[in-house]
Amino acid sequence: MKIAVVGAGIAGITVAYHLHKFGYEVEVFERDNGSALECSHANGGQIAISGCDVWTRWPTVWQGIKWSLRKDAPLLIRKTPSIDKIVWLMGFLGNTCKGLYEKNTSKIIQMGLESRTEYDKIVEDTKIDFDQSKCGVLHVYNNEKSFINACETSYLFQRNGVEWNYVSRADIVKLDPAMGSFKNIIGGFYTPSDSTGDSYKFCVKLAKWLQAQGVVFHYNTEVFSVLTGRRICINGELDYDAIVLANGHEIQKFGMKTGEWLNVYPVKGYSITVNLKPEDYDKIPTISISDGSKRIVTARLGEDRFRVAGTAELCGTNKDPIKERIDPLKQWVGDNFPDVSLENVEEWACLRPMTSDMMPLMRESKVPGIWYHGGHGHLGWTLSAYTGKLVAAEIMLNDMLPRSF
Repeated sequence: MKIAVVGAGIAGITVAYHLHKFGYEVEVFERDNGSALECSHANGGQIAISGCDVWTRWPTVWQGIKWSLRKDAPLLIRKTPSIDKIVWLMGFLGNTCKGLYEKNTSKIIQMGLESRTEYDKIVEDTKIDFDQSKCGVLHVYNNEKSFINACETSYLFQRNGVEWNYVSRADIVKLDPAMGSFKNIIGGFYTPSDSTGDSYKFCVKLAKWLQAQGVVFHYNTEVFSVLTGRRICINGELDYDAIVLANGHEIQKFGMKTGEWLNVYPVKGYSITVNLKPEDYDKIPTISISDGSKRIVTARLGEDRFRVAGTAELCGTNKDPIKERIDPLKQWVGDNFPDVSLENVEEWACLRPMTSDMMPLMRESKVPGIWYHGGHGHLGWTLSAYTGKLVAAEIMLNDMLPRSF
């Protein structure tokens, strides 16, 4: 059985890996000239189960409304209207009204726990290095309201098997002395089982490993159409027994071609990577930080890179870094680690495909043989090792059942 995967980011690479391990002949199509050059290129770096809560609850809605007048707000909804944006927002509000926050968050947490195990298995199998650090995540807060909200959230995670340890400011500095310069911490939590890593390195190295195993990668090849018949065709030429769509927010466009409205919207995210000088190595924490008050996360990637990511923006498909959204990330570094040089900073923005209920798509479409793997939003790096396996396993199960096109 020959299967095509469209997209060579984290969602595509992981499903391709599992399909290969299940014994299928796999080909991967990617419109860019390499793997992980879009959403998976410079994300926050956290493989953090402690960040697996969905956004569909009323405090998030009210906060979003309050932020609507701030250009540097952690969540910004541009006022430019579009049908896709309106439908997604209506879907988000509809899912909020259903009151599924705890149920869906619990599901996502369990996916995260499984994904952590799958990442360990992949690393053991392939021996790839991607600057992984099992350093845990330190959640810090500088105002009472955000800290109280975190206390309430922590109980939900603890009930689902995630370790959340309260830490005082003194404890925080003991965990990582570089946090001594961090401003206005009133308290925090430490989740020791979380980790960090460079998703770009992971995807590139896993792609090379897969190529060595016989998986074919078609770079600089954009898929414009997926046709069905006795077999499934890409661009009317190459035919396959099944196709997995793992192509970011473009999955919504292809869903329409299969007769489905997938309520997926490209939520724009930003990051900077500070290339550290040797004299700055000890001034930046090696532990991963999640600033709950500012909605900013960090990851130390190797010795000399510091990734800082945050903010979400609904602005259509523009993926250029915007100064007014990048500057708060630089300001955050300058405020909390004032002695660190910002002379060499790389800026990045990407379009994260997010479903309106915050739950990833991992199922067969209405058209037999065409599958979806995407819509993870900000949790693609955390969840894909497991959700990719689920999609591959469903394809294998379907392969065992009698079917006709």
